[in-house]
Amino acid sequence: MNLDRIKISCDMDRAFEFTKWSLEIPWIKFPGHWIIRVLPSMTFAIARFRVSINGMKYSVSVYLDGYNLLGVYGYPKAVPYWEVYPYNENEATFRCGMNETDKLLEAIEEGLKLID
Repeated sequence: MNLDRIKISCDMDRAFEFTKWSLEIPWIKFPGHWIIRVLPSMTFAIARFRVSINGMKYSVSVYLDGYNLLGVYGYPKAVPYWEVYPYNENEATFRCGMNETDKLLEAIEEGLKLID
């Protein structure tokens, strides 16, 4: 057993409140034609995943920023948000509040059209 990794994991859990977030992140019903790759949390994201369509070479990146460490959403009162990249030709990214899952799904679908 690697005690250093256990300590780091406990420190990260306290710093990023993973237990709290596991209860607050909403359920999302993904469309059946998407395939999802869940990624490790990194660079301050609470959750990360990539979305593709069967047979596609490229994917759309999605992350949840719970502390506005990667950007800002909801100014002047920052709120947890999803970020989607790529989104469309006019905007490199799309952001919406954590509970705005309908908007999130629409943005992912829009991003998938770019790479289809």
